[in-house]
Amino acid sequence: MIKLISFKNCPFVQRVMGSLVMKNVPFEIEYIELNNKPQWFLDISPNGQVPVLITENDTVLFESDAIVEYLDDKYTPIEEVSPEQKALDRAWSYQASKHYIPQCGTMASKDKETFETRLANLQKAFLKAEKKLGDTEFFKGDYISNVDIAWLPLLHRAFVIKERSGSIC
Repeated sequence: MIKLISFKNCPFVQRVMGSLVMKNVPFEIEYIELNNKPQWFLDISPNGQVPVLITENDTVLFESDAIVEYLDDKYTPIEEVSPEQKALDRAWSYQASKHYIPQCGTMASKDKETFETRLANLQKAFLKAEKKLGDTEFFKGDYISNVDIAWLPLLHRAFVIKERSGSIC
């Protein structure tokens, strides 16, 4: 069985988990503590970060984008796409990953002025996504795709920001 290694509430692992769940791939998950990473984890993870996925053949995969791509190659893809569309999907997925750190900074703001500055920058990213979405529920119309799964953790955290501050991003 596939094994996924994570820490609690990691957005990049959530993306991998979303893909596994959408594909109905059974997996187990093991949580580690980021401030006390076990040596066995450091021995198998080239960058010391999660997610790490251990395949049925004991191959260790790392980086969420690479893992999601592996899952699409190994299991039935969520959707069939052309090479051009696959490249566009990767680009939109990258936009979600790229904005995670700024979002963390927004959530960790110590004062209102810093929060508002960071929130304004984050809102720009969401405006691009809103434009792409248009009037559809999902990025590519009426069905969930890998792009939606990539944005899910970011959107979840945007909801948390809204709940805590009243500001929507």
